[in-house]
Amino acid sequence: MLHKRIFGLDVLRSIAIVMVVVGHGMQLLPSYNEIGRLMNSFLYLGVELFFVLSGFLIGRILLESFHKHSGLPDLTRFWQRRWWRTLPNYYLFLVINLIGFGLLKDGFQFDYSYLVFLQNFLTPNAGFFSVSWSLAVEEWFYLLTPIVYLCCLKLSSNTNTAFAWLFFTIVGGTFLLRWIYIMNGDVTWNDEMRRVVVLRLDSLMWGVAAAWVWIHFREVAVTQRINAAFVGLGFICASVWMRNHPAINSTPWMLMLVFPFASIGAALFLPLLANWKTTQAGTAAKSFFTYTSIWSYSLYLLHVPLLEIYRILFYGKIVKAPIVQLIGFTLWIALAYLLSFLVYRLFEAPMTNLRESSNRKQPTAVPDN
Repeated sequence: MLHKRIFGLDVLRSIAIVMVVVGHGMQLLPSYNEIGRLMNSFLYLGVELFFVLSGFLIGRILLESFHKHSGLPDLTRFWQRRWWRTLPNYYLFLVINLIGFGLLKDGFQFDYSYLVFLQNFLTPNAGFFSVSWSLAVEEWFYLLTPIVYLCCLKLSSNTNTAFAWLFFTIVGGTFLLRWIYIMNGDVTWNDEMRRVVVLRLDSLMWGVAAAWVWIHFREVAVTQRINAAFVGLGFICASVWMRNHPAINSTPWMLMLVFPFASIGAALFLPLLANWKTTQAGTAAKSFFTYTSIWSYSLYLLHVPLLEIYRILFYGKIVKAPIVQLIGFTLWIALAYLLSFLVYRLFEAPMTNLRESSNRKQPTAVPDN
């Protein structure tokens, strides 16, 4: 239902997926090393934007649907809707990666922890199904946060107090675990910090906090949306500076703040983007952002295995001329979009429709697409 979509949030999701896809695809453009290094400096932001946007959308459902008298039926309904939305695609591409690694990697053995999102719960996941690390972070957030929130609601009759306890439990707990992790190991920002579930749950919580502000102080948020976006840009720039600083892996405060600063910055952009419901842009631009957003989940899951297949079949045969590399890169992007459309149309959308039919009598308060 395109008429229910918020254009600004589609723009954010589109920017996030394009950053990830183009960043990974720079492997096909070795003649453009300078551009590749620049893209690599920003690549990590794509997933950070996804985390905050997911927290914002799910946070609105959580905060508007759960109350002091909510119990197990509400909890299971929340999980059911989430799992109908996320698990079918995940397991589809888990099987695709399993087949691919089984055929191409000698001695490959499947790690069954991937079945229950434990592949990177305490340590980074290996090369198999590499993009699944972020999905594990999101799934554990969806599982744990409503439980914690319901417990907070049982302890306080004031929903704002309950939310404050939820926020400080998730953010404070993650900060504490991150500090312990940093102080007790040789940690690097990318693998050991970025891809471990228990160290990243706060990233989505900043999106939930933005949802709380949007629900309770929408008029103020809309009025101050430009100022908030400028402050958010400052946080994002600080995060990028830390990520690219040569001393990041030996500086505890940088390791502690590089991801929260990106999350806070993205959250401060949400009042501006959530209020951007229509656009004066041309039809082509509007369609690009809308459909890139709709297909983003499939595109995220398939672009890496497609990249590997593409490199194996074609890349070794391509001459080193920069223009030919650029043509090959463009064709890979086009193929990724085409396959994303097909996966969405033939698999993801039917699965989502099954979710809607199973919950038709009890719709959620806000769309969670």
